[in-house]
Amino acid sequence: MWKPRHEAHAIERVRLLFTFREPIPSKVVAKSSYETRQQASDLGFDAVGPAESSIATIKLQARNAPQTEPSAQNGFVMRRHQDGALVEEIGFRDMVYGYMTKTYGRWESLVARLEEALLPALNNISDIAELDAVKLEYWDSFVFEGDPLEADVSKLLSVVDAAIPSGVRAGSSAWHSHVGWFEGDEESPTLINRNIDVVDTSNEEGQNMRSLGIYTLVERRSKSTPIDFQGVQDLIDGMHNRSLLLFGESLSEEYRNQIGINLEAYK
Repeated sequence: MWKPRHEAHAIERVRLLFTFREPIPSKVVAKSSYETRQQASDLGFDAVGPAESSIATIKLQARNAPQTEPSAQNGFVMRRHQDGALVEEIGFRDMVYGYMTKTYGRWESLVARLEEALLPALNNISDIAELDAVKLEYWDSFVFEGDPLEADVSKLLSVVDAAIPSGVRAGSSAWHSHVGWFEGDEESPTLINRNIDVVDTSNEEGQNMRSLGIYTLVERRSKSTPIDFQGVQDLIDGMHNRSLLLFGESLSEEYRNQIGINLEAYK
């Protein structure tokens, strides 16, 4: 049978990115994030260091093809490790401020973490920067306990891409199905992606196993008018609801109940 990666949920990783229309000067990045970086240890982060610029630099050389130069340092990254592995990261970079965690609990807890560790720095540049896009990504996964060739996804998923042969859906091989579309009005469209990847891997004992990953992306984009900084928290709450609805609708009722997703609460 299929089982979520964790007892209470299937989430492996969550990432939230705020992208700017133009690069933020390095001094502004440093000033806006200074107070947060000073509190890094109190916030539980064990490493603070410089970040590479998110802007690619191309160097032209005579008689040679263009070469990409090593990125300049223009920003800061705060990291938290657990048993030597990276589990949480906040980045303050010239084109994007972002947050990533591998220890997701509840959405309310994640928002509280953002309020203390990321949003203050973002608010500090609201009079200078223009917000171009906000991206929320989830990586969820399930593992099949048993013979990989018997890993029937029809028991886990509510609908399977009709282009996938029945034998493959029943477990005869790995497969993937990636779809995407836009929602909302033309001035502030929302990009939706839902990627399903069924892959063969091995467990800690070296035994073959089948896993199914569901990647969901909800990205609000701006066009002529930048995204309002003042409405960011309401915006990400709405994006979270859309993402959870997208994920929940991808699962069978049995597995929605197993991990506690009530679709009506997010419509």
